[in-house]
Amino acid sequence: DSLQTEKTKRGNGFTVVLVTDQCSFNKVMQLCFIINHILSSLKGRSNIGQPLVIMGNKKDLQFDRMFILHSTEDSKNLSKALRLPFYEIS
Repeated sequence: DSLQTEKTKRGNGFTVVLVTDQCSFNKVMQLCFIINHILSSLKGRSNIGQPLVIMGNKKDLQFDRMFILHSTEDSKNLSKALRLPFYEIS
């Protein structure tokens, strides 16, 4: 949507947050792609060095996560595949 694109163009850094469900885990790759695509399409602006991180939330609820697939290890592997830093907080 155009509002999302406009806000992304003006952003100086981005945090994509994972929560405890599979839906948010699945959205991470899509959101990172959208952010990178918008930033790389801007004339004269490089997204190299543009702060973009993946943040895992609800670390204290790791046993209550809705899907076994969404583990800390899976999140770390996803961030490695996307070449982005991963942090986990509560």
